Amino acid sequence: DSTAPTVTTLDPEDGETGVSLTANLVITFSENVSAVSGKNIYIKRNSDDATVETIAADASKVTVSGDTVTINP
Repeated sequence: DSTAPTVTTLDPEDGETGVSLTANLVITFSENVSAVSGKNIYIKRNSDDATVETIAADASKVTVSGDTVTINP
């Protein structure tokens, strides 16, 4: 498969306000994905696109199950 997966849903949704700082971030993709050592996930602030946190894709706070990635901050 040479087509990269796309994000189909985000929870919380992009731009959602009032989200707890301890809420899980759940990303659903168009196909199954896997964590890759040496790659990162960047959490960005919506207002100015600044990087708030960088998380290794294979870190213990990241769970990958089929087409779903859950980040437990």
